This record gives sequence, C-alpha cells and structure tokens, in this order.
Amino acid sequence: MLTFEKLCMGCMNDNGGEDTCPICGYVAGTPNPDGTLPIKTRIHGRYFIGKVIESNGEGVTYIGWDNDENAIINIREFFPVPLAKRNSDLSVGMTDGNEYSYNTALLDFIELGKSLQGVSLAAVPEVLDVIECNSTAYIITKCVSGITLREFLLRNGGTLSWEQARPLFMPLISALISLHRNGIIHCGISPETIIIGRDGKLRLTGFATLQLRKSNSPINSQLFPGYAAVEQYGDTEATLSEATDVYGFASTLFRVLMGSTLPEANERITDDKMSIPAKIAESLPQPVLVALANALQIVFENRTKTMSDFKFDIAPAADSTASFVSNEVAVTAKKVSDKPDANNQNTVKADASAKKYALLAAAITAGIFLFLALILWLIIGKPFAKSPGKSTGSDNPSMPDNSSSIIVDSGEKLLTVPDFSNMNLTFEEICNQYPDFKYEILGKKYASKGAGIVVGQDIKAGSEIKRDTTIYLTVSLGPETITIPDLRGKNEQETIVELFKKGFLYHNITFYEIEDSEVDYHCVVKTDPAIGSTVSPDSTIKIYYSSVKNEPEVTE
Repeated sequence: MLTFEKLCMGCMNDNGGEDTCPICGYVAGTPNPDGTLPIKTRIHGRYFIGKVIESNGEGVTYIGWDNDENAIINIREFFPVPLAKRNSDLSVGMTDGNEYSYNTALLDFIELGKSLQGVSLAAVPEVLDVIECNSTAYIITKCVSGITLREFLLRNGGTLSWEQARPLFMPLISALISLHRNGIIHCGISPETIIIGRDGKLRLTGFATLQLRKSNSPINSQLFPGYAAVEQYGDTEATLSEATDVYGFASTLFRVLMGSTLPEANERITDDKMSIPAKIAESLPQPVLVALANALQIVFENRTKTMSDFKFDIAPAADSTASFVSNEVAVTAKKVSDKPDANNQNTVKADASAKKYALLAAAITAGIFLFLALILWLIIGKPFAKSPGKSTGSDNPSMPDNSSSIIVDSGEKLLTVPDFSNMNLTFEEICNQYPDFKYEILGKKYASKGAGIVVGQDIKAGSEIKRDTTIYLTVSLGPETITIPDLRGKNEQETIVELFKKGFLYHNITFYEIEDSEVDYHCVVKTDPAIGSTVSPDSTIKIYYSSVKNEPEVTE
C-alpha cells in the first residue's frame, strides 16, 4: 500500500524514490513559494500539502494527499491578497485595516465551498470537505486528471467543428443550469478553467468568490481577457449574474469554433469591430450563430440572461446539424397531408390536395429562409453588440459578417500569425526570428519531431493579431513512440522506475502473476506488448511476473 513518505510532492504518485520524478519532473526538496504552506504541512490531521499548483488573489491551490483514503486531492487555501499575511505558526492573519473585508470574503469562501459540496454533477469536481482552521478555511476537492481545454485545442489543431464540440459542451450547459439553480455563479469560465479528463468529458474548475472576478475588488482580481463580461470590469452598473456566465461560456465556445479569442469586453464597448470568418460561418448551423450573437452582446440588457435561454436558442442544433429548412418543410408537409378531407373527395384528389399544400408549405418556408438571408445580408459588417445607450432598432441580434478574419483594432495594422508548428524551429529560434510577437511555452508533448522543436500554437496560423500579442507554443519532447525495454529479471519497483524513465504513464502499467520457475520470485517474465515493441507513451503495458518461489537446494 502507498504511504505518504514514498510519494512525489509534485504529483503524489509513487516514483520509486527518484530525486527527479520521472512522472512529473518535480525535484525532491524543492520548496513552495514564500508565503505559502511548506511541503508536507498537515491540515486537520488528515490532509498533507504538496506542491503549489495555482495562486491568485483569493488563495492558493496545492496538490495534496488524503492520508485516510490514500487518495490524491486538491487543497484550496483561503489566502486573499492583499488582505492576508502568513503568521510564523503558518496560520493566516489579517493585514491592518482589512479585518472587515477579510472576514466578509472568508464567509463567502466558506459558503461557496459548502454550496459546491451540496451538488453532485459529473461536470464539476467533487468537493470532499470544507475545513475551518488556522484562522482561514480550506476546500478539499477530488483530484481529476486531465488537461485544460486550451491545451486540448492546441493538441487538436486549434479548433473544433460543431459536430465535435456539441457532445462536449451540451452537458456543460446542463451543469451550469443546475449550478445557477443552486445559487452558484462561476464568472470565470474560459479555456483555462475547463479541463477535459481522460474520459473525454469536460469539467468546470476554478470556482471562486465573486470578489476575485471583479476588477474593483478589495482583493487582487483574476479576470480572463476575452472571456470576462463587461460588468466584471466595473464599467457598468450591472452586477455579476447568470448572464455573466452566459458571456463566459459563449466566448469560450466562440474560441473553440473560430480559433480566435474575442477582444476584451471593455474594449468592445467603444470599438466592437468583430466578425466571423465566412468559411466557418457557412459550416455552422444557424441556431449556433443566433445563440452566440445573443449571448455575446456587450450591453447587459441585450444579452441572453440565463443558460436555460442559451440552451433554448441552441437547441435546434443540439441533436443534428442537418438542414433545418429541409426538416421544417418535411414536417410542415406531413402536417398538411395528415389533415382530413372535409369534402370527402376520393383518394386521388386527397393525395393531389396534400401534395399541393405540401408544395405551398415548402414555398412559404423557402420564402421565410430568403427573407432571413436578406436580413443577414443587410446587417453584414455590423458588430454583435451595440455601444451602451444606443438602441439597436430591433429585438433581433445582429448577425456575424463575412469577413475573412477577426478584426480586433481597425486603427492599428494587424500582423499575420505564421505557421510555427511546421517550421522545424526551436522556441529560442522563433523568439529570435519573429520578434513582432511575444511567446510562452504552454506545454510539451511527444511528437515525431525532435526534442525542442515547436509543434503547436494556440493562435491559428493565418490569424491577424496585434503586435506584441503573446502566442503560446507547444514544444516536442521527442518521438511519439517508445521501445519497450528488456525488463526480464527485474523486480516490480525496478520495472516501474524503468518504464517511468521511458515515458510510460503510471496508470497504464498493470502487473499479473504467472507461473514460471526460470526467474526469481516476483521478477518479470515477459511483457505485453513484447519486449522490443514500439508503442505510444500512453499505451497499456501488461507486466507478467513469476509467482513461483524457488525452494533452496538441500545438500547432504
């Protein structure tokens, strides 16, 4: 059984005692940042602190270990900046003059944790415990392995089609509706706070008190540019509400489908130059465009108010991406042909009448479609939302135009993003050769290109963006395949460490007993796939070890 002393403090997996963890790369003995809890601090006699995995104005999130359940957890500590300070006994103190603000925010934090503990949703990580001690509070959450939606998009070409996105996002809509019914508003929905698990499902993380999600807050706020609604910037009198989540969800779906992030909401107030690429718009069902247009209105009063309303708008596209006009014609024709013949005419005349009505219904529907197309043409080039105080002159949302790129600033020359993922350049070479942009490494992954070569980017090649925009790049770790080493005769611990070093994943390694007296007890006999096989790093590896205890020879 695993014990806490054998675990890596970076990932809470048994790494065989390696100084540098072959699973996550954490170096044993690396301290947590100043002001946070030290490694191996015990909370409530049960939970142990590991590495810091996130820190913001509301608090600190650590990877942790539940010693009672032998399980990996996340521990969220309330530590609001600049209202809090770390005492010498590791408890949390209040900075002078901020006692009221601290206590108010603490109560909100505790209430949030208990509210989340009271819901059971597959799309939300399970809250296991809410603890009040050390003059602060801790929210203990079940750890869900996965990658952020941002990283997922980077690994899958930068965008998803509606057919790909639909099964991922529809359950998340239902989860948000349930959260809102329980009085829980997220206000931080973005590709950074949505993770996609190993089961292929989306989960919403990053829950926080509303003070963290407002710019005019007593704590250091955390907003996600391009996904935060205008009311989060304090530029309007509107309060944070379900409509704030509608904007965050819709802007995230926009990013997934279009491949580009919206300009910041407070910039769109005065310069809402935004359009949808014509090729993408043509591939999307009309209800998706309408739902996004309604949900991305800058003016709070014009925006879709609830996730239930958003679900209603997008519902026609939720089950099928077939032509909605054709479906409507078929249904209308069927309804007309099913009407009883009031004059009791013969069957031939009834059939002819039904066909006539069906054709009439089809013509009417086609006329409606052409009318909608005319309306769409008339509003091409207009922004999704109007500036505050200006009437749209209609209750219908303006639709996206047919420009070929997202326009973010008409007063500044935009630069075209190169296709870095196909240049065979290292991160450093891209930084030196393309100085017009800023760069950060988003992550690393196995790829066919050599180690260090850039193989992915978060902003799609060909997009037009401002100078000095930060582009996040993914760097190759090396080939996508690994050769299974010769493990024969090694014990279980030696085998795990060897496979970790090669890059195989812990949860994909399974041991089985087999009767074989040619090797020592509990030493490897064979593997499946066989030794020398070339497989991917996430392949399942079966290790067969001997269950036979060789009796020592007796000599006379």
